[in-house]
Amino acid sequence: MSRMVRKQIYIEEEQDAVLREMAAEYGVSQAELIRRAIERAVTGRGRARVRYPEKIRRKALEDFLRFARSRASLPSGGEAYKWNRQDAYEERESRYDRKE
Repeated sequence: MSRMVRKQIYIEEEQDAVLREMAAEYGVSQAELIRRAIERAVTGRGRARVRYPEKIRRKALEDFLRFARSRASLPSGGEAYKWNRQDAYEERESRYDRKE
């Protein structure tokens, strides 16, 4: 690991609140989040992905399952949805048809 250099910065109150919340959520320091943001800005890519805490992963899974179950109960008669590209274009065009 390279030698760390101390920096003092000024950020807006809203940014401070978000930074504090994200650090707690991800279980890393605020300084680590700032370092990762700088790395992404400079290289276009970040370090290894953040491992989200179990409670966040569990909530995301529960939200997805709730959504999937709500879609499964749609009145489709149990058949796969069938469509073709032309129908999609026609439907979209009909929404934006301008009457003169």
